[in-house]
Amino acid sequence: MPSIDFQSGLQGQLLIAQPSANSTFFAQSVVLVCENHASGAWGIMLNRPSTTTTVGDIAKSLNIDYQSQEPVYIGGPVQEDSLYFIHTPDCLASNTYWVTNTLCVTGSETILRELANGRGPSRWRLAIGISSWKGGQLEGEMSGEPPWTPQHRWLTQKCPPNILERPVSKLTQESTAVAISNSVNSYFN
Repeated sequence: MPSIDFQSGLQGQLLIAQPSANSTFFAQSVVLVCENHASGAWGIMLNRPSTTTTVGDIAKSLNIDYQSQEPVYIGGPVQEDSLYFIHTPDCLASNTYWVTNTLCVTGSETILRELANGRGPSRWRLAIGISSWKGGQLEGEMSGEPPWTPQHRWLTQKCPPNILERPVSKLTQESTAVAISNSVNSYFN
């Protein structure tokens, strides 16, 4: 593993939409922050499966022989024609980006080709698109101060190492409970 400072802002954290959030796109979403620095941030929604597209459909469109009924996930509203694999670090490519010491993102079809050849990562999720924020935008949303509102604020939680093993249907509820518990405990410790 490369020597990377994973304490860079919100990198490696989950952003959890508040139940009172007024964004229709991000309602009930859980976003893994992949990178966060002064010029901006980007991440991938982990819990919005496509109802129409499977990994097998993507493989077929790329002429890769890989049969899978796993859903493709909607990673965000930006770069909606790009593939992003969130995966364990047991399979890497030249453009793999380390998010935490147990989780990587690869933005290419390389991981899909490795899966088709039986050499892919042990845990993975395929997303199309990303969520992104320009410099200062995410911090502004987190503050809830004008021009943002308290409904823009995200709950946060450190990304658990087993995030890809957790049931997607319960990710929002479980992550919200942990984020609230951590927040309450920080006031009393």
